[in-house]
Amino acid sequence: MAMLRASHLPKAIGIIHCRSHQTDSSVISRGNNRADRAARAAALRGPDLPHPPQGVHTLQPTSSQPPPNMRQILSYLHQLFHPNSKALSLFVKAHLKPTSEDLNFLKTITASCKTCQMSNPNSKYRNSPFPTHQARGSLPGTDWQLDFTHMPTVRRVKYLLVLVDTFSGWVEAFPTTNKKAQTVSNILLREIIPRFGIPASLQSDNGPEFTSQISQTLSKALNIPWHFHIPYHPQSSGKVERTNRSLKTVLVKMSQELHLDWVKLLPLALFRLRALPKQPLFISPFELMYGRPALTPGLSPKPSPLPDRLLTPLLHHLRSLLWEFADHSLPRPCATPCTSPINIGDQVLLSPPDQSPSPLSPKWKGPFKVILVTPTAAKLEGLPHWIHLSHLKPFTSPPETRPSYTVSTTGPCSLRFQRTLKSSTLPPISEE
Repeated sequence: MAMLRASHLPKAIGIIHCRSHQTDSSVISRGNNRADRAARAAALRGPDLPHPPQGVHTLQPTSSQPPPNMRQILSYLHQLFHPNSKALSLFVKAHLKPTSEDLNFLKTITASCKTCQMSNPNSKYRNSPFPTHQARGSLPGTDWQLDFTHMPTVRRVKYLLVLVDTFSGWVEAFPTTNKKAQTVSNILLREIIPRFGIPASLQSDNGPEFTSQISQTLSKALNIPWHFHIPYHPQSSGKVERTNRSLKTVLVKMSQELHLDWVKLLPLALFRLRALPKQPLFISPFELMYGRPALTPGLSPKPSPLPDRLLTPLLHHLRSLLWEFADHSLPRPCATPCTSPINIGDQVLLSPPDQSPSPLSPKWKGPFKVILVTPTAAKLEGLPHWIHLSHLKPFTSPPETRPSYTVSTTGPCSLRFQRTLKSSTLPPISEE
């Protein structure tokens, strides 16, 4: 600026280039070195802060008293950013002076915000300690779990219908070219019922091959109750799902050793699953079905024939042992009452398991009203199926806004009513 002002003076000036950071004793070098030292000292010195009379260094004056409309400010900030209560409380503490009541109000409006509840992925229900168990039959062949699993295509065969006897663990599997209800009905009529008798009940998921009219007509004609598990909760079909995994593992190992396709190896894989003992009785499904272990050549001698007079007492003894094992295999009753974290009439949000929402769509739908509950599932109003608690989370309704009115006189024959909402962020509405 000095040079610019000097350029407007009537005296002529000249601009020259001089070398900087020199060590000689010329006037120009001494002036440049003095300017470098001054710039270095200014750069290392901190900013000049104001010095109030109290001696406290502040960037700008702050007030120790919170603003009178603190709650309206908090509601406005939450509606503006929709952060969690912890982040917003840190932001407010840095700029305002909220009280403990204001921070509690901040948590309340954050928990009751419908936009946050529909978008946040957390806060699901957690099941209380409950000795969950799956239904099982009381005798071999009385209760079966069914499920289809996908397999590598071999000569148009790409599905495997797996059935597990819930009492003994006996496994049956049938390769199929499709997973239609007619295929399920044919296998039940031609394979399961002629060999094991009419079952007392069947269990499966909600697949269309099981819920179709063909399958349900067959079950009603034979008076077989068909129980469906909770949708999108594979743990309900734990026995058959675990069997699918074990069966595929056995087929993979055998195919590596014998170099055959899985359709040819399926009978050997089934025999291996049936011959291995299982907990809690440590008895194989083969032994529970036939009353003897699956003998391996060379490990057990050939038994001699029993006299006819011993067959009947032995049969009665085996039958008593079978009933004893059936009693031991039943689940133990729960000593403590089983409660549900959800009650009838509660409002909940649902995470639809059958839909894959886009990244920018809400993760939850609702709210829905609970009309029936169990320790692990709930029935929602307007939905046909039971929903497992892992797909639900509680919905917190926003606090009620009770308006208050103030009356003032505006003239000899007129009054002014002013309405204010305590939890609203909008300015007061005037009604005359």
